[in-house]
Amino acid sequence: MTNISQRQNDPKNIKKLAAQRQMYSDIKYWMVLIFLAGVVLPILVSFITFVLNNDFFSKLMGFQKTDIGYISAFIGIVSTIYVELHSNFLRAKKEEAAKIQEEFDTDVFNLQWDDTNVGSKPDSGLILKKSKKFNKNNQNYTGFLNWYTFKAASFRYPESIAFCQQQNLFWDSSLRKEIAFYSKILLTIIIGIVLILGVVNDFTFRGLITNVVSLLLPICLFFYKIITEHYETIKEMERLRGINDQLVESIISTSLSSAEVLKKCRQLQTAIYNHRKSARPIPNWLHKINKNDQEEESDDRMQQYLDRIP
Repeated sequence: MTNISQRQNDPKNIKKLAAQRQMYSDIKYWMVLIFLAGVVLPILVSFITFVLNNDFFSKLMGFQKTDIGYISAFIGIVSTIYVELHSNFLRAKKEEAAKIQEEFDTDVFNLQWDDTNVGSKPDSGLILKKSKKFNKNNQNYTGFLNWYTFKAASFRYPESIAFCQQQNLFWDSSLRKEIAFYSKILLTIIIGIVLILGVVNDFTFRGLITNVVSLLLPICLFFYKIITEHYETIKEMERLRGINDQLVESIISTSLSSAEVLKKCRQLQTAIYNHRKSARPIPNWLHKINKNDQEEESDDRMQQYLDRIP
């Protein structure tokens, strides 16, 4: 019999959690660079273009009014290309991080590795390198202990796998909805600012293209990716939660054998991996703020199931 509550705290598995956390931290750092290049830079260029081509500021600061529309258009196009190329680069990094997390789960759940759908296991050298980097930057960190709540991890095996998988599917759905909602608001505000700055100075077709459209391209692309990726992740999580709910209900009604439960858990685990490798990471500080509430919610949900089990 496999004891998930013990296996998840094995040093080799803690190392995998540290490695995947460092991988996601690296990805989030690169996402900040994309934000700076795709949003902050175009907004700054929009302000500079406005100031240099404005009669009031040219007289106030004593410089000759200058039109840098073609420069701003060039910067907008380069920023758009950078956002797209760097986003594609991060897809590969997210897949590596998801594989490390998948290896943690398969070891803890004592499931076979799905070579057909997941591919080869992550490089052990990468896990060592990333875990050492995390431990160096976060000495005496204990947040990886008891990764799955005790009630779920200590339930009878293999039914306990389904309860642990459930925690993965409920963990950050509400946070993603908030991020997508506020991203829409922020995008609307930014579009309004760039439109005003671009139109006030030079309300011509050329000015509209060089000072507005070209600078809005990378901004809209950046927020489009945030909004659509989070909504796609939420939709997929809801689909997988439905599958998990059916599995849990079958466990409660004892209508499945242990072998059948294990088979269904393995199938769901592959789907969770595919979800993880495409999901957009959430900032660490948001996770920290909501960690206690989410763990309490998981415990409460688990207790409701325990109360129904004969």
